[in-house]
Amino acid sequence: MVDRPSIATTKSDLRKLAVAAITVSLISGIIGGLVGARLTSPAASVQPTPNLAPITQAAVTIRARQSIGANQTAERLGVGLVVGDGNRMITNAHMVEGAKEITVKTADGRTIVAQVLKSDPQMDLALLKADGLNLRPPAFASSAAIKVGQKVHALGKPFLSSDNFTLTSGIISALPVNLPKGSLTLMQTDAVINPGNSGGPLINENGQVVGVTTACLSTGENVAGIGFAIPIDEVVKFVGKQGR
Repeated sequence: MVDRPSIATTKSDLRKLAVAAITVSLISGIIGGLVGARLTSPAASVQPTPNLAPITQAAVTIRARQSIGANQTAERLGVGLVVGDGNRMITNAHMVEGAKEITVKTADGRTIVAQVLKSDPQMDLALLKADGLNLRPPAFASSAAIKVGQKVHALGKPFLSSDNFTLTSGIISALPVNLPKGSLTLMQTDAVINPGNSGGPLINENGQVVGVTTACLSTGENVAGIGFAIPIDEVVKFVGKQGR
């Protein structure tokens, strides 16, 4: 005859098993929580993108058409940033050099003819005017406080890839930088800058403009992460009273 465990013994064993199961569950939960915290902690350090609405509304797409021969034209595409009274904008001089016609398109879909008020090829800055533009300028922050390693964002229209502006992010990678073609001190950034970013704003984490993108390094080789921007303090000096 086979002995069977008593009912009392069975209940005792069940209680032991229940206690053991609860203990294992608690330990697993603690370990899982620690592992989860380790896995999610990098995400907690990710900084939010600054409010770009005031800047995108103050940025315009610039098309500069130039005659290159009989019945032939070439078109440059870039960005302008509204300054002063809202009818003037800053961009790169190389964007509008020799242009026969310049138009700017606003974020709300308006297209307006613009004219050059002044241009400085050495600084690679030009001040344009478009009557009836009436846009609010964005906030600027002094570039004198910029440090290497500071996070920045570049707004542009590379290759007209979208009706909207595109945004790339990086850091200020070198200060100061002087290009061979002039004595202007520039900021170097690893935020991606492509054709179509010319004249676009470089923005800090507070959503303020700290520079105007001007060039990316091109050596005929595959070079990435070396772009340049004109410090906004230099831009303000160039604009002067005409931008107020």
